[in-house]
Amino acid sequence: MTVATATRELRALSWTAVSTVGGTLITVGRAALLARLLSPDDFGLFGLVFFALSALSTLTDLGFARLIIVAKFEDAGQERRFLDTAWTAHLLRSIILAVLVVCFAVPYATSVHEPRLIPLLVVSSAWLIVAALASPGSLLLYRQLEQRALALARLGSDLVGLLITAALAWSLPSPWVLVIGFLCGAALTTLASYVIHPYRPRFAWDGASFQRGFAQSRYIAIVTAMTFVTTQVDNYLVGRILGPAALGLYLFAYRLAALPVEMLQTVVNSVAMPAFARHRDDGASVLADQLRRVLVPTTALLCAGLLPAVLLRDELVSLLGGDHWTAAGPLLVPLFLIAVLRCTAIQMGTLLQSVGRAQLDALGKSVEAALFIPACAWSVTIWGLPGACWTGVAVYFLAVVLRTASVSVVLPGRQWAVTLDWARSALPAGIFALAGSIAEARGASHMWVAAVALALYLLTVVLQPHLLERVAALVARRAWTTAS
Repeated sequence: MTVATATRELRALSWTAVSTVGGTLITVGRAALLARLLSPDDFGLFGLVFFALSALSTLTDLGFARLIIVAKFEDAGQERRFLDTAWTAHLLRSIILAVLVVCFAVPYATSVHEPRLIPLLVVSSAWLIVAALASPGSLLLYRQLEQRALALARLGSDLVGLLITAALAWSLPSPWVLVIGFLCGAALTTLASYVIHPYRPRFAWDGASFQRGFAQSRYIAIVTAMTFVTTQVDNYLVGRILGPAALGLYLFAYRLAALPVEMLQTVVNSVAMPAFARHRDDGASVLADQLRRVLVPTTALLCAGLLPAVLLRDELVSLLGGDHWTAAGPLLVPLFLIAVLRCTAIQMGTLLQSVGRAQLDALGKSVEAALFIPACAWSVTIWGLPGACWTGVAVYFLAVVLRTASVSVVLPGRQWAVTLDWARSALPAGIFALAGSIAEARGASHMWVAAVALALYLLTVVLQPHLLERVAALVARRAWTTAS
């Protein structure tokens, strides 16, 4: 890696971090404000609307967006033809989907026993078209590691969207506030895509470009679709079986747990995918180092943030949402565990996609999705919201196991070392969370327990990186002595 490339990656990472931290603060502020102005039922209704829109959009996604970031083009003309064809295909698909949403609004509302969804769905269908009009120039900025304009555009759009939504929620609290804010956010993002990059898409079609894009991105599209199943179908099942109010609680808790993962992934993926793609021909040892460089610090940062959040979960929910959201507190324990497993699976999946082995990622995702739907439906019926959460834990644990096996194909002989480094960051957090929960159950101060657990975790990870190896060796030696 040259000094210039390293400098560009560091600059891109810095700007993405600024954007992500600022965006996260805005998101947290938005969640805290709207949770006090709107009811769980309002959030649940919008959750069902968003599920319908994202289901159609994601399950029919052609996967061209990620391909634009990692694909290699022979010249500027070939790149232009591909970008215009991808934009045209995306726009035509979105217009058709918007018409389908309007046509099937009544049957969908009937399936979840909520006639209030019909007008919300009809109006929200405009999001599909507004989002599709965005320029692909922003994707070129990602590929070029030019994150400054993207960061400023995101922060501006998020802040203006927050002000609009907050003003509406204050004057007219209802699910319509979330719908209008959703549409305004999409419009601002689309407008910003034309401001930050000079590329102007044209309505054009090139059959060869489309065939090339479809052939190379079909596995990425499968991964995207199956990821949707494992992250969104539970919302539909909870809303249909338990009702919008329960779904609102579930979405609130899930959002709190997913926010750290989304924040880290936004920062890391802005550099990780281009870096993996650039080094895909440099051998397994180089790729293993790249994966370790991404996976280990990301896991450590995530665990350092989630550990005190787990031990202060009730206080966190009360602070952000108020007393009428307290039922979401117990859900955070399995949801935080999902966050760690999901982050790990995403990092390994990103490696597979970047080196041209997306079919391995797609196969794993398909297995997980096939198991998740019936398991989630059964567990929600039997155990309610906790059943949905723990089903997610089981599925994401399976995802990590399957991704580890897939990555071993790309990194023969080196995956175990990467896995061990990951375990050094992840397992101590689980141990200290369990010990802290036991201490809290016996009457210890939650604040003190969280502070001590975090301090011990940081000491374990930073100062004693080989602690797990020593414990394993001690256990093995003890077992050998006993057997002898």
